[in-house]
Amino acid sequence: MANELSRTYEADGQEITLNPSSVMRYILAGQSNVTEPEMAKVIMTCAARKLNPFAGDVHVLPHYDSGSGTTKLSVQPSIDFFMRRAMANPRFRGIEDGIVVMIGGKLFKKRGCAVYPDLGEKLIGGWAAVYVEGYEKPVFCEVGLAEYSTGKSLWRSKPATMINKVAKSQCVRKAFPDDFQGLYTPEEMGSEEPVAPEAIEVPATIVDDSDGGFVYDQDSAPEDCTVFGGAKEMEAF
Repeated sequence: MANELSRTYEADGQEITLNPSSVMRYILAGQSNVTEPEMAKVIMTCAARKLNPFAGDVHVLPHYDSGSGTTKLSVQPSIDFFMRRAMANPRFRGIEDGIVVMIGGKLFKKRGCAVYPDLGEKLIGGWAAVYVEGYEKPVFCEVGLAEYSTGKSLWRSKPATMINKVAKSQCVRKAFPDDFQGLYTPEEMGSEEPVAPEAIEVPATIVDDSDGGFVYDQDSAPEDCTVFGGAKEMEAF
């Protein structure tokens, strides 16, 4: 049966061979009670999607099922795999991404993942825009922190980085569905305990600029904040 589950394939120019022995030794070290169907799921998914688990393309996340007494496995590609595979697509023309913060009741889209609470910034979400050859406008995605944050682990210590990863993976999947349909990163799947957002007392606004990025406008930017381009304010929708 081990031979039946063995698969050899190429991923990014490297030959990969997966079989139950290599998976248990190098990927699931220390795990027990892994059933044959769960093992097959890991091997077949990696082979079908050309994922290299030895290079960090995929996270194999185990959890114990008390009902069956076995270990269930979840196969989730990493954001690094998403970005590398997207950039290899001949139609890929670039990506912009960042976070959404609130200042004084207004929403602003910023590039990067830096949040400055001392300047009154509160993290609200993340955004990304992927440029695709043949598209008149970039593919855009915006996601809310409350929908995805578990409030634990990296979501607690690095929430801006985590929500930015969610935005990028969703946007890349939307831009190239043939490459990523049915694939979800761990950051997207960790939404069991959403964080309740605080009440907003005034209407939100969004700041847009002419080159497709989203930054502070000159009037609303905190002191010492660099303003990119000629931003203008428009009502949120």
